[in-house]
Amino acid sequence: MNTNNQEAKEKLFDFLKETAEIFKQLKNYSILIEERLPENKAPIHAANELKSLVFHLYNIAENPENIDINLIEAKEHLCRAFYDLHGITVSVFASLIAESIQKFKSTSVATVFPEYGNTIRPEVRKIQDRLREIRANRNTDIVLLAQDIQTFKEQVSALISFDEIIESIRPEIIKYEQEKINEKRNERYWDIFKLVLGVIIGAIGTFFLTKFINSPKESNQKMEVRSRDSIK
Repeated sequence: MNTNNQEAKEKLFDFLKETAEIFKQLKNYSILIEERLPENKAPIHAANELKSLVFHLYNIAENPENIDINLIEAKEHLCRAFYDLHGITVSVFASLIAESIQKFKSTSVATVFPEYGNTIRPEVRKIQDRLREIRANRNTDIVLLAQDIQTFKEQVSALISFDEIIESIRPEIIKYEQEKINEKRNERYWDIFKLVLGVIIGAIGTFFLTKFINSPKESNQKMEVRSRDSIK
């Protein structure tokens, strides 16, 4: 029994050492999700996977002779919990980025912040495509996950950076759109002014034209009156 206990301790230590970086990243994901995701959308599935993982670890203490099967099960639950939280984190930040941009006209974004269309949007799509591959494969190999952990960390860091960049550029886009609104308003005022001015000029022109047309008639009438007076 003592031999079994010693072997179990060594294998458990190896497990913790092998999965330490994955647990750290899980903690980071949890913090990010708590900050960004409403409570009614909490990642229940990932929490259940972690509960199952803990169950298998405690089962080792009670049945050290079954450590191998319990560690295999624990690793699979850890993989599923990680991929679930990674997927939620990617989805949350991709949605935040899209929602921030959708508040503005595409022409405004293209003018003020062309980097979004040229760099950020293609990179976000690449990360989302990779996430779809992960979900389709449903891989639970802890070794493969450990190999890819740095890539996953970099993807999330990139999304966080993109979100921060967009937040910092928002005032400039808002200012640009307000300037465009003011320009259109001034153009409308100018159009109205030209319309009113045209009406006034037209009225004045009509007035003088009428006077010009009527002037010969008035002159003839006056001459006729004078002729009649002279005859009398």
